[in-house]
Amino acid sequence: MPLWTFNLTKVMARKIERVQKIAAYIILGKHAHKDYFCNLSMLELDTLENRRHKLAMKFAAKTLKHPEHRKLFTVTESVRHGRRVAVPASRTTRYERSTIPSLARLINKNEQLSSKL
Repeated sequence: MPLWTFNLTKVMARKIERVQKIAAYIILGKHAHKDYFCNLSMLELDTLENRRHKLAMKFAAKTLKHPEHRKLFTVTESVRHGRRVAVPASRTTRYERSTIPSLARLINKNEQLSSKL
């Protein structure tokens, strides 16, 4: 789920990636290599981190298109940076890592999403 992508710690992400690594090894059986990335290329898969990032980008694009969800973001205009989404101020790290501020940072970082504002 793209909503939980931003709340994963590095330890949890490594543990989930390890499960995919073992699954790829089991699926390939005798054709498996010791190199994880080689196994991923044989299965035509991407790392889970990359797949989570792509899913978050897709979710951000859909959120920007939807008329109701678009209201979650405040679009600001500046001479230097052009149109950008204002990242909500946060007092806690828990809110800072939550979906709305993280999506705002993701939209600002990606030029293709920023052009849709």
